[in-house]
Amino acid sequence: MSVSLRMRCAAALLLLLVSAAQARAEKQGKILMLGDSVTRGGMPEAVQGPLNDLTRGKVAWTLVNAGVGGETAEGGAARIAKLLESEKPHVVTVSYGLNDLARNHDAKRFRANMLKIIEAAAKRSPAPKVVLLTCTPFDAARHSLGKIRRLNDRGGADRVLELEHNAVTRRLAAEKHLPLVDVHRYFMTDPKWATYIRDDGVHLNRQGYEFSGKYVARALAMWYETEVARENKAVKVRNVMLARLKAVAQKSARAGDRAAVLAALHAIWRACPYLPAQGLLWHAVQYADAETQPATGQHPQKPAQSPKAPATTRRAP
Repeated sequence: MSVSLRMRCAAALLLLLVSAAQARAEKQGKILMLGDSVTRGGMPEAVQGPLNDLTRGKVAWTLVNAGVGGETAEGGAARIAKLLESEKPHVVTVSYGLNDLARNHDAKRFRANMLKIIEAAAKRSPAPKVVLLTCTPFDAARHSLGKIRRLNDRGGADRVLELEHNAVTRRLAAEKHLPLVDVHRYFMTDPKWATYIRDDGVHLNRQGYEFSGKYVARALAMWYETEVARENKAVKVRNVMLARLKAVAQKSARAGDRAAVLAALHAIWRACPYLPAQGLLWHAVQYADAETQPATGQHPQKPAQSPKAPATTRRAP
C-alpha cells in the first residue's frame, strides 16, 4: 500500500471516528405534539426537519404526531395521561382552540381543559416540559363560521378566536411560566397568510405547514438552547430581552405610546420568541380597545384580503 493511500485511509477512519463520537454526544429528545387536525395534518413533520437542523450536534429530536381531527382541548385532556405513559416524551406541545370555538366551548371551559393537560404533565416523573401554541387562524371568508351572526357581531370568527381561546393560551403560558409559540401571530404578520390556508378556510396547505414549521422550530430551538442547554449566548439574549420587556411594560401604561410599545414588543418577540410574558403583554396592548371599538369583521392587524372562494360546508379542524 502506498504512503498516499495509507494517509487517505487513515483520514477516512479518523472522519468516521469523529462522526461516531459526535453521534454519541448528540442527545435524543422526543416531542409529543398534541392538538387537532391542523396538528394531525402535518405539523410535527413540518417542524422536525428544521428543528433538527437548528440543534444539530446538540440534540436529535423525534416528533410524535398526537393530533386528532375535530378534537377540542377537552378531548386532549381525556387522552393526555395515556399518551404520556406510552410515549414518555421530554416535551409536549399543546395546540387547541379552533374546534373549541366551532363547538361554542367558551373561554372558561377551554381554560379548564387546558389546565387539565398542563397538570397531567406536571404529575409525571420526570415531568415533560409543556410548550403552549396558539392556534392557526380562520379565514372567515372561506369558512362556514364566517356566516355565524354571533361571531360576526364581535368582529368575525378569527377575532373571537384571538379574544377568547388564544387569549387563554397566552395567559396560561404567562401564569404557569411555560414557553409560548404564538403561531397565530406569525400568520397575522405575513401579508400572504390567507394563501397558506386551504379552500375550507382553516386547514393548512403545504406552504402553510412550511411557513409555520420553520417558526415553531426556531422558537423551540431557542427555548432549548436557553432554558435547557443553558448556552451562554442564548441566556444573555434572553436576559437582555427580559430587561427590555420590563421597560416596555412600564412604558405601556403611558398614553399615546401604543404604536411604540407594539413595535418594541415585536422586536423582543423576534429576538426571543418563546417568552410568555411578552405574548401576554402584546395581547393586552394589541386588543386594549377590543370591547370599545365597533365590530368591523376585520382583524385588527389588517391582514391581506382573503381570496374569494365558493362557500364550503364546515369541516372540523
